[in-house]
Amino acid sequence: MIALLYINRMKYISVFVFILMTIPSFGQGCPYGKAETDLSASGLTPNIKSLSAIEYDAIGNTKDPDHLKLGDVITDETTFYNRQGYRTHERDRIGDDPAEFTTYSLQPAGNELLLVNTDSTGDTLDMWIYQYDDSCRLWKEKHYTKDLQLRDIEVRAYNSRNEMISYIQYDSLGHLVERYEYSMDADSTHSSMRHYNSSDSLDWSVKTKTTDDGKKTKSLFYHSDGTKDFITRDKNNEHGDQIQSKFYHSNGLFNFGYEYIYEYDARGNWIKQTEIDSGRDREIFVTIRTIEYWN
Repeated sequence: MIALLYINRMKYISVFVFILMTIPSFGQGCPYGKAETDLSASGLTPNIKSLSAIEYDAIGNTKDPDHLKLGDVITDETTFYNRQGYRTHERDRIGDDPAEFTTYSLQPAGNELLLVNTDSTGDTLDMWIYQYDDSCRLWKEKHYTKDLQLRDIEVRAYNSRNEMISYIQYDSLGHLVERYEYSMDADSTHSSMRHYNSSDSLDWSVKTKTTDDGKKTKSLFYHSDGTKDFITRDKNNEHGDQIQSKFYHSNGLFNFGYEYIYEYDARGNWIKQTEIDSGRDREIFVTIRTIEYWN
């Protein structure tokens, strides 16, 4: 989890949603969209039965991350997968809040996935219906309240390279909430995203450049009038996990950043992540993952 205490947090997260949704070719015959439920699309190796991740506040010297004292639990999540590598259900808890549960079930038609979110007593909190096209790409998502009243609808479109080129959210009455436009060159090293508000006016945009090996990314965020807002630079390791994220002012001066340190198990999945805030607060977060594999 990236704890981004920043006014432009949603802009930054949207870039990574875009990257996740442009995974090349989901392939034919998948039971439902890999970008939502599949192990490989989550950067995990095969044969995982369950994955428990607990994120803690941590106290100690940022230069000595191996000797940190774990504090309060921030999030506690356990996800379960079947033998085919697809998510079946999960349990989530934030801080001291009661746990919530989500179940995933493929509908008889074969191109719909039902997600039901319940509390600890089994009462429904809300639910989603994901609809997929013949290439297993998520194209429509409907969100309902616990009373089965439509809350909002999300619609996506893709190009011939299976890259998402648009995302539109509507409210229950069909009114526009927000809209995104995406573009990416053929080798995926240059991409752009434009965000439009409920009036369908340009709100902000971002241009991203990624190195050929995919390990370094630079993103320039712009205001609606085309002036620079801020800049981010990110680095990944050989596992594809983020190890550094830095934020800069529009003039290029450093603002704040995050560093990530990992420990991996024998199968290449990380089991410990230490997140260090290099900004003014110098906060530290540690996530411990316990992974159970199918025999």
